[in-house]
Amino acid sequence: MNDHVNEQSDHQSDLPDNRKAAVAAGLAQYNMIAHERDELQAQVRQLTLHLEQCQVALQAKKAIITELDSRMRSALLERDQAIGDRAVYETLFISFQSLLRAFQVPNEPLVKSRGDDERDAMAALMSAHDPRHYNNAGPIRQFGP
Repeated sequence: MNDHVNEQSDHQSDLPDNRKAAVAAGLAQYNMIAHERDELQAQVRQLTLHLEQCQVALQAKKAIITELDSRMRSALLERDQAIGDRAVYETLFISFQSLLRAFQVPNEPLVKSRGDDERDAMAALMSAHDPRHYNNAGPIRQFGP
């Protein structure tokens, strides 16, 4: 191989100056194009790596979107179920209300809370059974407030 290179350099020394200039210009152009090719190949490798990274990120985003879509659909189904349940309960209460009207049940609480009068009566009843309020003749009766 070295012989081949040596033969080429010998042939170049035999060339006229204008041909030597053409060969030198062609060699310079080849080196420039080869260097540009190497830079472009490196750039293609970088862009390919960046593209792969973007594809991985895109797949991750799609997975997140799919999960959020699934959650949204579940929430919508749960909401629809709650609306259906509410409609059933509303129908039940309307039916119950119509039964109350049909039997003319008054629209007021059937069990009232104890008022002051009832509490006082209950306290008097409890104190009437207290042995401290008895004497030998029977219960002590108090008059007045």
